[in-house]
Parts: sequence; structure tokens; C-alpha cells
Amino acid sequence: MVTTMSSQSQSRRSSLGSANGEFSSSEQNPNYFDTAEVWQRYHDVRPEYPDELFELIFAYHAKQSKSFELAADFGSGPGTIVPSLLSRFERVEASDLNRWQVDTGRRLLQERYGKDRVAFHHGAAGECDWLKDDSADLFIAAEAAQWFDMEAWGKEAGDKLRPGGTLAMIYYGCNATIIDPPEAAPFCNKLFSILFETTWAQIGFPKNALLPHVTKFDSVGVSESFFDKSKEERHKWKLPEAVGGPWGLGENAPSSRALFEEVPDASQGAQQFEYGGEEGKCLLQRKGWTTDDLMEYIKSLGMPMQNLTESPEYQATLDALHKAVGGPKGTFTAGWWLSLVLATRK
Repeated sequence: MVTTMSSQSQSRRSSLGSANGEFSSSEQNPNYFDTAEVWQRYHDVRPEYPDELFELIFAYHAKQSKSFELAADFGSGPGTIVPSLLSRFERVEASDLNRWQVDTGRRLLQERYGKDRVAFHHGAAGECDWLKDDSADLFIAAEAAQWFDMEAWGKEAGDKLRPGGTLAMIYYGCNATIIDPPEAAPFCNKLFSILFETTWAQIGFPKNALLPHVTKFDSVGVSESFFDKSKEERHKWKLPEAVGGPWGLGENAPSSRALFEEVPDASQGAQQFEYGGEEGKCLLQRKGWTTDDLMEYIKSLGMPMQNLTESPEYQATLDALHKAVGGPKGTFTAGWWLSLVLATRK
């Protein structure tokens, strides 16, 4: 089933997912940001989740359950999506591997909403002994589940969600593109291709980490032992065709998909929804960016920047991008494709 949906106001920051794999401690996490300055910079250049996204999640849950008592947020950062969840749920329990983020969330959000409504826990997503069995109404991960041990987290969801509870996974592609002006997109896409391909040449092709990106999360399955496949929904907000590249990933071949001989699909049997694709529009975006903002975003990916900046192709690509957007201080609108997976506990 393919439908259309318009973009609404964007008001909330995205959250940093957990580590590269299901790490047992934050010290093993390559994206472990241990200062307020670094974390603030991360948030300043990340896309914002729109209200529309949460309204869809809440509406899905309401079709299966009348209970909006407890939401559990995993890979929560300092509670990035907690205010959105508290707009409907009575209480939110959040967890993350990063102790600094957890401490920050406790300080800021418990003061704002009260300890009776918000709690934070330090630990891996697959270890949530702080939840009782059959106690949660929502298990949610925003830009985080791609790093989880999905078997462990899925079992926890099966044990801790009430019957009729909702599992939600939000994911956007790591590479931004430029949706306005569209003629700048190829040069933006080329910067990501240089970075990815140079890094892969050094460390090898990270197949497991990139499969969710390439498949727009369709490679990530939901356990049919716990969840009703007939009620599973997969939503995708596309990039405009002119900037999305050959597979809508917003990057140049041979990045990502071209390096896979087979692309697994765990979405079979789920209800499929696709939105957008119109020129100059996408649900997840940031307006008024400069190339400095783009470079700060690229830094936030945690990959070696020298692999980009020392490439023979870098300066010419950056110069072409500046020309397309009106110079180093010229502004543009960056966009990301976005996926949402929703499932119901049996």
C-alpha cells in the first residue's frame, strides 16, 4: 500500500544510537561523547524528528491498546524523544550506554517533568532488568536499533511488553543530501561517497552495519514468536528522486548497495507505506545549512575525517558544492530518507 503524507513542523532533535554493535560498556562505544560541548554540537547538526512521526506511532498503538501508561526508550541519549513520548504516555523509562547522557537526562528532564514521570538507566538495550515483565506499553528506539543485539532486545521486548504493546524503530540514513537547490546534491553525495569508500578500504566493508542503511531497515526483522506479522507496518519517507540517487539513498554508486550481491528482506508480510518523493520536499530535513554545518554533521558520524579531507577529490568537490549553493556561506536545505517499523505484541 502506498500513500502520501505531508510534512509538518519539525520540533525535536534526533537521538544518538548506542554503540557500534551491542557493546557492553560505553568505553567501547566509538560514538561515546563525554563532554557537554561535543554532545551539544552533535545535536546542533542532527535532523529533527517532526511531530507527525510521533502522531503516527501513537495512532498505531491506539488501534491495538488503550493503555498509554509506560513507554521504554532505548539508545535514548539524554532523553531526546522523551518530551514527545510524555505528550501521550504517563511515564517514560529511558536507557543508554553513555553515562554522561543518562546523567544529563536525569538532571534536565526529571527537573522538568518530575521523577515520577521520567527515569533513566545506564546499560545495554538487551539488558533491561529495570522493567518488569508485561509492564511496558511501548518499546521504542530512535536512530539506535541498528546497533543493538536484536535477538536480545527482541526477547526483552517480548517479555516486557504487555499484549497489544507496540515495538517502534525509527531510522534515518547516515548520509544527508541536499534537496534544495537540487543541483547541489551530486556534490554533497560525492563527499559521503569519498568518506565511506576510503574508510572501507582501510577497515574492510562493514556489511552488518550497512545492511539497515542499504535496505532502509527492511533487513531488520521482528520476531514472529512475539509479534503479530499481520499487524506489522513499515513506513518509508523518500527523498526527492532528483537527489536520492539510484536507490533513493542520497549517495553515488558504488557506495553501499552496489557492494551487496544479495540484499535480505525481512519486511515480507508487513503492511508497506511510502510517502514523499516530491521535488524540494522530505519529512526529515534541516533548513538554512551552510557547508560548515554539513561538515560538522559528517564529523558526528564518528568516521575519520582525514579520509575525506585528504582525498585528492575532496577540494574540487567542495569547491563545486560552494559554487552550487552560492559560496561557503550560501545556505541550503539538507534532507534524509526516513524509515519507521511498527509491530504489535501478541
